[in-house]
Amino acid sequence: IKKQFPAIAKASTAAGADLQITAGVVQQAMNVWGDSLQSPEQAAALLTQSANLSNASVESMQQALATLGPSAVNAGMSLSDTSTAVGLLTNTGTSSAEAAQQLRHALLQMQSPSKGAQATMEQLGISYRDAQGNMKPFPQILSEVSNAMGGLSKADQDAAMKSLFHTSGMQAMRPLLKSIKDQSGDAKTSWSAYSDQMQKVGKNTQVANNFLNQQASDMQNNLGSKIEQVGGN
Repeated sequence: IKKQFPAIAKASTAAGADLQITAGVVQQAMNVWGDSLQSPEQAAALLTQSANLSNASVESMQQALATLGPSAVNAGMSLSDTSTAVGLLTNTGTSSAEAAQQLRHALLQMQSPSKGAQATMEQLGISYRDAQGNMKPFPQILSEVSNAMGGLSKADQDAAMKSLFHTSGMQAMRPLLKSIKDQSGDAKTSWSAYSDQMQKVGKNTQVANNFLNQQASDMQNNLGSKIEQVGGN
């Protein structure tokens, strides 16, 4: 309680989210990505910032992380990249739960491609793994697949996408491939812009804690919050 609750309380206040659900989401993130996260503050900051940038609320990420988390970790994806992917997909009108299911399907196809997918990969000259057999960083995979698709017709792109990721997976990959090419600087649509904003708040515990303090303070500094506090008292 001493270690995790302060970060949970700040994240709940900053995002205007239910305290109990926020606790579950932060704990879930620590359980799945704990080896790569310095602290609960870092997890809470990433989830809060993602909620700021997208339609993926802290509450909605509970089911999304339960569905997607283990597959994302197996694919070498960080909490930041996973939240970025889900957040960008929700900005296209997809729910967090649907985004998680679709992306999970795509990741599973990438980790264990079918014979048809392997043939398509050879034709496109792409590989999801490095020379040591480890999964490449997810943004790198998106960039390489996007570049390989660049010279194909729309019909050939559709056929290749279906072969690589199947119908469910391609629903997630298509918007993400578009986002990786987006250099508009708009975090709502651009992977690089969204990812940069995530990095600014979650690169270490101190930065994450400062962000949560500021966000919580800003959220409390409004009339609605003051009235809610009076009601609580």
